[in-house]
Amino acid sequence: MKWSVSHVAIARPVATIMLTLMVVVLGISAIVDIPRDLMPDIELPVAIAITNYPNASPEEVETMVTQPLEQALASVENLNEMMSYSMEGTSVVIILFHMDSDMNFATLNMREKIALVSEYLPESASEPMVMKMDMNMMPVMQVYVSADIPLKELTSRVENQVLPYFERSAGVASVSAFGGEKEEIAVEFNQETLLGYGLNLSTIARILAAENINLPSGDVSKGKTQVIVRTLGELRSVSELEQIPLVVADRSILRLGDVATITRTFKERDSITRIDGHTAIGIMVSKQSDANTVSVSKALNKELAKLRVTYPELNFSTGYDQAEFINSSISSVAQAALSGSILAIFVVFLFLRNFRSTLVIGLSIPVSLLATFAAMQYRGITLNLVTLSALTLAVGMLVDNSIVVLENIFRLEIQDARLSMHQKKEHLKFSSLFWGRR
Repeated sequence: MKWSVSHVAIARPVATIMLTLMVVVLGISAIVDIPRDLMPDIELPVAIAITNYPNASPEEVETMVTQPLEQALASVENLNEMMSYSMEGTSVVIILFHMDSDMNFATLNMREKIALVSEYLPESASEPMVMKMDMNMMPVMQVYVSADIPLKELTSRVENQVLPYFERSAGVASVSAFGGEKEEIAVEFNQETLLGYGLNLSTIARILAAENINLPSGDVSKGKTQVIVRTLGELRSVSELEQIPLVVADRSILRLGDVATITRTFKERDSITRIDGHTAIGIMVSKQSDANTVSVSKALNKELAKLRVTYPELNFSTGYDQAEFINSSISSVAQAALSGSILAIFVVFLFLRNFRSTLVIGLSIPVSLLATFAAMQYRGITLNLVTLSALTLAVGMLVDNSIVVLENIFRLEIQDARLSMHQKKEHLKFSSLFWGRR
């Protein structure tokens, strides 16, 4: 007799039940521990090069920054398409590679090409920043902090006391604050006064850059002691800034305070954050590329609970939590899969009109899904929208396969019954012939 899986399952029911229970236990433990995320870990074949050129018009950015970068990056390997955007003060060059490209090598190749033309870019332009496009680049959580204190003090407390809690949380890559006030030293000139002394802003800017600097000056050895010498030239107060000498055309010396008004003030705010009508400071938290979003969110919520206890005078509000969206999305897809399974079982029962057969098909769906969850955890695959959608579509295929297996079992049972009946008929025929002869 030719043995198959159906023969083994029918002949050894206890072993079949134990194997099924083992799969169920492994699947349940996998559901509890399997990592959850919004999307799978997909490496997009896209990289961008961003360059900041402050106070430059789009035309200047295109001519002096974007075009040299495009010419240098045109020879990058596996280049499929290139596009660029030149905006006020910013140049963005986007490169699309072929799907089978190694993005780590591609970005390294881009940096090498940019290094060839970086010295030809304007001095005030920043170093071009090359990065890969990642689906997990968006912040994991946004937290807003408000209190009944001046914004200056709130900014200082958030930067010095609150941010370190988030920075040391597991899986966090970067933490940034926005909406606060930052101090700056404002130097205001009278253009007519500068022209009267034969000075201009570029000359004064070079003098300030040369005066406000610390330089290493070697070392001094005395016996077994070696002392490192530094030349300290950084400015520490407004009064020191006012005393910087300026040489005019007639060789006389002026002080910076004689031609400029120097005050300690705050930078112009480019963003305002309010929560329930109160001024607040926003905090954006980004995760590491290999960290799980839900796990990082749980760790951040624990740190938030500690902050609320440690600083009761500060009000912490969660404006955005990506884990909540992930959990709700996965829950909705899981409910769709569950309702689809129930409807499939109900339709099968309407056609078969057999409770035992429907029970076999109904049990095959959750057991197969649990086995899939165990395999996903073993392979390190996350539970996300793509995998859950695939499992939802696979429910219909599981019903079809279950019906095929069930029909195979019935076919084998009918064959065995027919063989048994045939053997009985042959036995009766032989018996009748034997007793007839006697």
